[in-house]
Amino acid sequence: MMDRMRHLVGAGGYLNAGYAAIAPDGGTQAFVTGRITPDGASLDDPTVRLRMASIAKCATARAACGLAVRGDIALDADICSLLHWTDAPDALRRHPVTLRHLLAHVSGLTDHAGYIVDPGENLLQFIADRPKAISGRRPGHYFAYANLNYILLGHVMEAATGKRFDHILRDEVLIPAGIAGGFNWAGVPLADRANHLPLYQRGPSGLTVQADADDADWQADLIWRGGRGHSFAGYRLTQDTSLFSP
Repeated sequence: MMDRMRHLVGAGGYLNAGYAAIAPDGGTQAFVTGRITPDGASLDDPTVRLRMASIAKCATARAACGLAVRGDIALDADICSLLHWTDAPDALRRHPVTLRHLLAHVSGLTDHAGYIVDPGENLLQFIADRPKAISGRRPGHYFAYANLNYILLGHVMEAATGKRFDHILRDEVLIPAGIAGGFNWAGVPLADRANHLPLYQRGPSGLTVQADADDADWQADLIWRGGRGHSFAGYRLTQDTSLFSP
């Protein structure tokens, strides 16, 4: 495995690669290799910050489970009722989707119609306008990894607690775990942001910066798609939650 990962990085297809394994006896093994920048520059700095994408779902799930244990949310509650979606699509009302379905990616929702919900766009309307967002499979009976599940989960957590999503994650997961990070850089001090690394992705013309370039709005409360900055002034609970997703 390690030799294969070194080959992938050395061949230039990826900047870095890594894995972590937990054995049945509880033993762990981890390995990471790669380059920091496309030109092969290396870096040994434990304070550097970079975006980690969907691993954030682990933190979101941990926060939701913590709220459920305390009774702040009910994992088997219908999300349409929780969000007061009285005009939800028939498919969602006929076969209710619960928080448990969202957490396990068995909600019947899909990313086939996309999942980038622009700031100010209503999430319910986003789903209703895209028939492909609902697979037609009954919730709880079919696994399909979907970012929409966790965007919805964030909305529900805000509705249940009356707190902004990043504050929920900060209090439930990040501070207790000693993680000095945030969602889309929310809550990360400007001084720490200065020590950031861009996220590269390989395309037809080679490796290009996909996120967190130097020209992003690093002074903003939150840095969203394309480096656009957003202010938390006027933030609306259960309506602007999508700002914390990719």
